[in-house]
Amino acid sequence: MADYVVGSGTGGSLIIRDLGGTVQAIVRNGNGSTWANGVPWSLYLNDGASGSTSGTFNIAGGQDLVVWQGNITTNMKVTFNMGSTGTSGLGGPTTVVAQINRATVPAPPTMLGIDQLVHQSFRVRFSGNSDGGSPITGWEIGFGLDPNNVQYITGSGGTTTINTQFAPGSTVYAWARGANAVGYSGWSARASGLLLPGVKVRVSGVYKDAIPYVKLNGVWVPSVPYVKKAGAWGLTKL
Repeated sequence: MADYVVGSGTGGSLIIRDLGGTVQAIVRNGNGSTWANGVPWSLYLNDGASGSTSGTFNIAGGQDLVVWQGNITTNMKVTFNMGSTGTSGLGGPTTVVAQINRATVPAPPTMLGIDQLVHQSFRVRFSGNSDGGSPITGWEIGFGLDPNNVQYITGSGGTTTINTQFAPGSTVYAWARGANAVGYSGWSARASGLLLPGVKVRVSGVYKDAIPYVKLNGVWVPSVPYVKKAGAWGLTKL
Protein backbone atom coordinates (compact mmCIF):
# COMPACT_ATOMS: atom_id res chain seq x y z
CA MET A 1 0.00 0.00 0.00
CA ALA A 2 1.18 3.52 -0.78
CA ASP A 3 -0.41 6.79 0.36
CA TYR A 4 0.04 10.13 -1.40
CA VAL A 5 -0.98 12.83 1.10
CA VAL A 6 -1.43 16.61 0.98
CA GLY A 7 -2.55 18.53 4.08
CA SER A 8 -5.55 20.83 3.95
CA GLY A 9 -6.51 23.43 6.55
CA THR A 10 -5.45 22.99 10.16
CA GLY A 11 -6.54 19.36 10.50
CA GLY A 12 -7.51 17.90 7.16
CA SER A 13 -5.81 15.93 4.38
CA LEU A 14 -6.46 14.66 0.87
CA ILE A 15 -5.14 11.15 0.25
CA ILE A 16 -4.71 9.01 -2.88
CA ARG A 17 -4.22 5.46 -1.62
CA ASP A 18 -2.74 2.80 -3.93
CA LEU A 19 -3.62 -0.71 -2.76
CA GLY A 20 -1.74 -2.40 -5.60
CA GLY A 21 -4.71 -2.69 -7.96
CA THR A 22 -7.47 -0.65 -6.37
CA VAL A 23 -6.93 3.08 -5.87
CA GLN A 24 -8.95 5.20 -3.44
CA ALA A 25 -9.50 8.96 -3.09
CA ILE A 26 -9.89 9.80 0.60
CA VAL A 27 -10.75 12.95 2.55
CA ARG A 28 -9.37 12.87 6.11
CA ASN A 29 -10.96 15.09 8.73
CA GLY A 30 -8.68 15.23 11.75
CA ASN A 31 -10.92 17.72 13.51
CA GLY A 32 -13.84 16.99 15.81
CA SER A 33 -16.29 19.08 13.79
CA THR A 34 -18.65 17.75 11.12
CA TRP A 35 -18.89 19.35 7.66
CA ALA A 36 -22.27 18.77 6.08
CA ASN A 37 -22.43 21.50 3.49
CA GLY A 38 -21.85 19.38 0.33
CA VAL A 39 -18.15 19.99 -0.27
CA PRO A 40 -17.30 19.58 -4.00
CA TRP A 41 -14.60 17.18 -5.19
CA SER A 42 -13.29 15.99 -8.56
CA LEU A 43 -10.90 13.33 -9.80
CA TYR A 44 -9.03 13.10 -13.12
CA LEU A 45 -7.18 10.14 -14.65
CA ASN A 46 -4.32 11.22 -16.94
CA ASP A 47 -5.60 14.81 -16.77
CA GLY A 48 -9.03 13.65 -17.91
CA ALA A 49 -7.86 11.74 -20.98
CA SER A 50 -8.61 8.39 -19.29
CA GLY A 51 -11.69 9.51 -17.36
CA SER A 52 -12.95 11.95 -14.77
CA THR A 53 -15.59 12.06 -12.08
CA SER A 54 -16.88 14.52 -9.50
CA GLY A 55 -19.37 14.92 -6.68
CA THR A 56 -19.92 16.39 -3.22
CA PHE A 57 -19.41 14.99 0.25
CA ASN A 58 -20.32 15.51 3.88
CA ILE A 59 -17.84 14.32 6.51
CA ALA A 60 -18.03 13.65 10.24
CA GLY A 61 -15.43 14.70 12.78
CA GLY A 62 -12.42 12.38 12.96
CA GLN A 63 -13.47 10.49 9.78
CA ASP A 64 -11.55 9.10 6.78
CA LEU A 65 -14.09 9.26 3.94
CA VAL A 66 -13.54 7.34 0.66
CA VAL A 67 -15.21 9.46 -2.02
CA TRP A 68 -13.95 7.43 -5.01
CA GLN A 69 -12.53 3.96 -5.63
CA GLY A 70 -11.42 2.34 -8.87
CA ASN A 71 -9.22 -0.40 -10.33
CA ILE A 72 -6.12 0.92 -12.15
CA THR A 73 -4.08 -1.60 -14.14
CA THR A 74 -1.80 0.64 -16.23
CA ASN A 75 0.59 3.50 -15.46
CA MET A 76 -1.57 6.51 -14.79
CA LYS A 77 -1.56 9.99 -13.28
CA VAL A 78 -4.35 10.52 -10.72
CA THR A 79 -5.39 14.06 -9.69
CA PHE A 80 -7.77 14.51 -6.75
CA ASN A 81 -9.23 17.96 -6.02
CA MET A 82 -11.32 19.26 -3.12
CA GLY A 83 -13.13 22.57 -3.35
CA SER A 84 -13.25 25.22 -0.66
CA THR A 85 -14.95 24.17 2.59
CA GLY A 86 -15.13 27.76 3.82
CA THR A 87 -13.52 26.69 7.11
CA SER A 88 -10.01 26.85 8.54
CA GLY A 89 -10.18 23.30 9.89
CA LEU A 90 -10.63 21.44 6.58
CA GLY A 91 -9.51 24.25 4.28
CA GLY A 92 -9.45 24.02 0.52
CA PRO A 93 -9.29 24.25 -2.34
CA THR A 94 -6.66 21.47 -2.18
CA THR A 95 -5.15 19.10 -4.77
CA VAL A 96 -3.13 15.89 -4.43
CA VAL A 97 -1.48 14.18 -7.43
CA ALA A 98 -0.11 10.63 -7.65
CA GLN A 99 1.67 8.79 -10.46
CA ILE A 100 0.42 5.22 -10.22
CA ASN A 101 2.97 2.69 -11.47
CA ARG A 102 1.73 -0.60 -12.89
CA ALA A 103 4.93 -1.76 -14.57
CA THR A 104 5.16 -5.34 -15.85
CA VAL A 105 7.88 -7.35 -17.56
CA PRO A 106 8.66 -6.21 -21.13
CA ALA A 107 6.88 -7.61 -24.16
CA PRO A 108 8.90 -10.26 -26.04
CA PRO A 109 11.10 -8.72 -28.76
CA THR A 110 10.45 -9.18 -32.47
CA MET A 111 12.97 -11.61 -33.97
CA LEU A 112 14.35 -10.28 -37.27
CA GLY A 113 16.38 -13.37 -38.08
CA ILE A 114 19.78 -15.02 -38.36
CA ASP A 115 22.19 -13.95 -41.10
CA GLN A 116 25.92 -13.66 -41.90
CA LEU A 117 26.31 -17.39 -41.34
CA VAL A 118 29.79 -18.80 -41.84
CA HIS A 119 31.26 -22.07 -40.62
CA GLN A 120 31.13 -21.45 -36.88
CA SER A 121 29.55 -18.05 -36.34
CA PHE A 122 26.36 -16.19 -37.19
CA ARG A 123 24.58 -12.92 -36.53
CA VAL A 124 21.23 -12.49 -34.73
CA ARG A 125 19.05 -9.40 -35.16
CA PHE A 126 15.91 -8.41 -33.25
CA SER A 127 13.96 -5.32 -32.22
CA GLY A 128 12.35 -4.46 -28.89
CA ASN A 129 8.69 -3.80 -28.23
CA SER A 130 6.96 -2.43 -25.10
CA ASP A 131 9.19 -1.98 -22.04
CA GLY A 132 6.25 -2.84 -19.75
CA GLY A 133 6.28 0.61 -18.16
CA SER A 134 9.81 0.27 -16.74
CA PRO A 135 13.03 1.05 -18.68
CA ILE A 136 14.81 -1.86 -20.34
CA THR A 137 17.90 -2.87 -18.36
CA GLY A 138 19.31 -5.36 -20.87
CA TRP A 139 18.78 -7.76 -23.76
CA GLU A 140 19.79 -11.40 -24.12
CA ILE A 141 20.04 -13.91 -26.95
CA GLY A 142 19.43 -17.57 -26.29
CA PHE A 143 20.84 -19.98 -28.87
CA GLY A 144 21.89 -23.56 -29.50
CA LEU A 145 21.34 -26.65 -31.61
CA ASP A 146 18.07 -27.70 -29.96
CA PRO A 147 15.02 -26.21 -31.75
CA ASN A 148 12.89 -26.47 -28.62
CA ASN A 149 15.16 -25.27 -25.82
CA VAL A 150 17.65 -22.47 -25.19
CA GLN A 151 21.05 -24.06 -24.50
CA TYR A 152 23.28 -20.97 -24.22
CA ILE A 153 22.64 -17.30 -23.34
CA THR A 154 24.69 -14.22 -24.22
CA GLY A 155 24.16 -10.50 -23.75
CA SER A 156 23.07 -8.45 -26.73
CA GLY A 157 22.47 -4.98 -28.03
CA GLY A 158 19.96 -5.82 -30.75
CA THR A 159 22.46 -7.05 -33.36
CA THR A 160 24.95 -9.61 -32.11
CA THR A 161 27.51 -11.89 -33.74
CA ILE A 162 27.86 -15.22 -31.97
CA ASN A 163 31.02 -17.29 -32.26
CA THR A 164 30.57 -20.99 -31.49
CA GLN A 165 32.35 -24.31 -31.53
CA PHE A 166 29.42 -25.91 -33.35
CA ALA A 167 30.31 -28.19 -36.22
CA PRO A 168 30.16 -26.60 -39.68
CA GLY A 169 26.94 -27.54 -41.43
CA SER A 170 24.91 -27.46 -38.17
CA THR A 171 21.47 -25.90 -37.98
CA VAL A 172 21.47 -23.21 -35.28
CA TYR A 173 18.51 -21.66 -33.46
CA ALA A 174 18.16 -18.36 -31.62
CA TRP A 175 15.67 -16.41 -29.51
CA ALA A 176 15.78 -12.96 -27.84
CA ARG A 177 14.37 -11.49 -24.62
CA GLY A 178 14.52 -8.25 -22.64
CA ALA A 179 14.59 -7.35 -18.95
CA ASN A 180 13.48 -4.42 -16.82
CA ALA A 181 13.27 -3.82 -13.07
CA VAL A 182 10.30 -6.20 -12.82
CA GLY A 183 11.91 -9.17 -14.60
CA TYR A 184 12.49 -10.89 -17.96
CA SER A 185 10.15 -10.94 -20.92
CA GLY A 186 9.24 -14.17 -22.59
CA TRP A 187 11.45 -15.36 -25.43
CA SER A 188 10.79 -14.06 -28.92
CA ALA A 189 9.81 -16.24 -31.81
CA ARG A 190 12.57 -18.64 -32.87
CA ALA A 191 14.93 -18.01 -35.76
CA SER A 192 17.07 -20.64 -37.47
CA GLY A 193 19.95 -20.84 -39.93
CA LEU A 194 22.45 -23.29 -41.43
CA LEU A 195 26.16 -22.83 -40.74
CA LEU A 196 28.34 -23.20 -43.82
CA PRO A 197 29.41 -26.83 -44.34
CA GLY A 198 33.06 -27.82 -44.21
CA VAL A 199 35.17 -30.93 -44.71
CA LYS A 200 37.06 -33.30 -42.43
CA VAL A 201 40.75 -34.07 -42.53
CA ARG A 202 42.64 -36.84 -40.78
CA VAL A 203 45.16 -35.61 -38.20
CA SER A 204 47.22 -38.26 -36.36
CA GLY A 205 44.59 -40.84 -37.18
CA VAL A 206 41.65 -38.67 -35.99
CA TYR A 207 39.21 -36.91 -38.30
CA LYS A 208 38.77 -33.24 -37.44
CA ASP A 209 36.73 -30.39 -38.93
CA ALA A 210 38.61 -28.39 -41.54
CA ILE A 211 37.36 -24.86 -42.17
CA PRO A 212 37.99 -24.00 -45.83
CA TYR A 213 38.98 -20.49 -46.92
CA VAL A 214 39.82 -19.07 -50.33
CA LYS A 215 41.67 -15.91 -51.26
CA LEU A 216 39.41 -13.44 -53.10
CA ASN A 217 40.82 -10.13 -54.32
CA GLY A 218 43.65 -10.51 -51.85
CA VAL A 219 41.37 -11.27 -48.87
CA TRP A 220 40.85 -14.70 -47.28
CA VAL A 221 37.10 -15.46 -46.96
CA PRO A 222 35.17 -18.56 -45.84
CA SER A 223 34.33 -20.95 -48.64
CA VAL A 224 31.90 -23.80 -49.13
CA PRO A 225 33.19 -27.11 -50.48
CA TYR A 226 31.15 -28.85 -53.20
CA VAL A 227 31.40 -32.43 -54.49
CA LYS A 228 30.10 -33.95 -57.69
CA LYS A 229 27.72 -36.82 -57.09
CA ALA A 230 25.75 -38.60 -59.83
CA GLY A 231 26.77 -35.83 -62.22
CA ALA A 232 25.48 -33.01 -60.00
CA TRP A 233 27.43 -30.60 -57.80
CA GLY A 234 26.16 -30.36 -54.21
CA LEU A 235 27.28 -29.21 -50.77
CA THR A 236 29.74 -31.47 -48.95
CA LYS A 237 28.15 -33.06 -45.87
CA LEU A 238 30.25 -33.67 -42.78
